[in-house]
Amino acid sequence: MNRIPIRIAAYLSFCILLAAQGHAQESDSVPIYIDSIKSDSKTSLSQQLVPDPLASDLDSEIKKAELLMKLKQDELQAAQSAAALVDKKMQNFETKRSEAFASHDKRRQALLDRLRDIEDEIAQNDSVGSPMGNVIQSAKNNLQSHDQAKKKLDESFDSMLLELRQDETQSRLALRQAETELEFAKLQLASVKKEADRRKKTSGTAAKKPEKDAPPEVLSDVDLAQEDLADCQMHIVGLYRAADDRSSDEVFVDVKPLDHPSVIVVSSYMEVLWRIRIAKDSDVKLVIATGYFAQDLTLTTDSKQVPVLNLSYFRQDKQPQRRGLWAYAYSWTTDEGRKMARMLYDITGLTASSFQGMESARLVQIDGVRGKLTNRQAKEPIPGLLTDAERMAEPVEFPDEADASDSPPGKVESDIDELYAAEASAKIAIRKTQDKVAEIREQLENIDTEIGDLTRQLTGSGKQDPATVDQLRQAVRKQFQLRQQEQEQRVQTAGMKLQLVEIRRMLRQRDEDTIVDRTVQAILDRRREP
Repeated sequence: MNRIPIRIAAYLSFCILLAAQGHAQESDSVPIYIDSIKSDSKTSLSQQLVPDPLASDLDSEIKKAELLMKLKQDELQAAQSAAALVDKKMQNFETKRSEAFASHDKRRQALLDRLRDIEDEIAQNDSVGSPMGNVIQSAKNNLQSHDQAKKKLDESFDSMLLELRQDETQSRLALRQAETELEFAKLQLASVKKEADRRKKTSGTAAKKPEKDAPPEVLSDVDLAQEDLADCQMHIVGLYRAADDRSSDEVFVDVKPLDHPSVIVVSSYMEVLWRIRIAKDSDVKLVIATGYFAQDLTLTTDSKQVPVLNLSYFRQDKQPQRRGLWAYAYSWTTDEGRKMARMLYDITGLTASSFQGMESARLVQIDGVRGKLTNRQAKEPIPGLLTDAERMAEPVEFPDEADASDSPPGKVESDIDELYAAEASAKIAIRKTQDKVAEIREQLENIDTEIGDLTRQLTGSGKQDPATVDQLRQAVRKQFQLRQQEQEQRVQTAGMKLQLVEIRRMLRQRDEDTIVDRTVQAILDRRREP
């Protein structure tokens, strides 16, 4: 009799170990499994695709859309496999739990029958005070020990079930996301093919490939055509960022009276709020804003209403545009400058009359004189536009030997670009972690509400229902886990903000002379005031 508790404990330990081993053997992290498939697919896709927002060959656009759809099909297959894996894990778990509980019930019934046999034997022999009293107490102790071990088994299975439920939820969300993205990719492919068919029909040469595709029909967004802009000059402002984007993204553009009808273009890599003031005597036909991050603008004008065409890659809602028409440049003689010149030429049919490019600015004036381009400078970025005669008429001036520098060409500019790129990356990462914290906070609010409801339910009933207590325990555990995740995200955000501060310190260090000169000038200007 005294050996029964040892056998019970050994048996239940074996049940727990068996269930835990089965759970561990199939505990591949579903999100990690899906992410690994996505990473492999995206790597394969990136090796085949070279994004070109200016590509006019619809065949290449169709190929890109087909490859994107293939990527989404692979991701959907990965999500389906992950969901099937979770289903299998859940089935195995239920089977093992049922087997363990059935064995427990069978063993408990045997102990209970033994206890009743002893009680019957005592009643028949009328030996309450005999040594059989110790035997019946031992049997009761065995039954109690068995029930306590069963409680631990329940807790172990509940913990496993909670993990499985989390995997199940994540796999279902990943599956729905993959299905949605695949449908979007299919629509995108259908849209590109439809555009290809439309161009073939309008050109009337379906069997013959045209020498040049039609220009992007984005002017129709503002009810304009290239013919409406034929007599215009195009003036461009190109920045990397606003002068002090830590406190304000505003850049003021003052358009002075101009001799010709004009198209005004403002571009920036970072987010900028353009405050554009157009003089009364300026005939501005169109304002174009373009860049990588979201560009926004306001117009102040005494003349007629001026149409605005916003071609920034990201919009104010942080969603990228689908047409792929965007550019930015703060140097005319770089790949970005040539890309922007070609894009604007394809859209408007115009070459640039002036270009003012700088890393940052607070105020820019457009008067047709500042940043004026020569005929060669304006046409050279557009393939086939500059004739040999025009090229010979404006030969490139080679710098004197005295202008040569011992430092590698472009080294300083490259370092600056790297700092600005690192600054942009840090901003993006901070925004993502802040969005994640907001998402966690929303989940915490829901959990807090659930805990409050369960607490009121237990308090109002006057008794502790085991099922309700178990729900409360799971909710509190989830609350704890979410708070840990929130703290982790906040630590990451703090680290990235510290990195951003260091990047900006390095940028200010590079601008030491400029900052000192401006400060001295400001002091002198104040001294001149009456």
